[in-house]
Amino acid sequence: MIVALGLSLSRSGSGVLADGSTAVFDIYEAKIDWDGHVRTVSIYEMNSDPLVGMSLMYGYELFLPILDGATFTLRRIANP
Repeated sequence: MIVALGLSLSRSGSGVLADGSTAVFDIYEAKIDWDGHVRTVSIYEMNSDPLVGMSLMYGYELFLPILDGATFTLRRIANP
């Protein structure tokens, strides 16, 4: 996906994974339209499905039914 979007390498960094191990990542930057506003976000290259970080969702409520085939709702909080 990084190649398809034509992103350029910004830097490398490391992070702690959910299992407690540390990994080194190539980090790219991209501009996205998030709820009608253009934001610059860091893209960490991983061999997995894309994930949205918690910092991007700050100021929003996430409703996530834990059911097969369920869809989620992300709604902006008026005054976070």
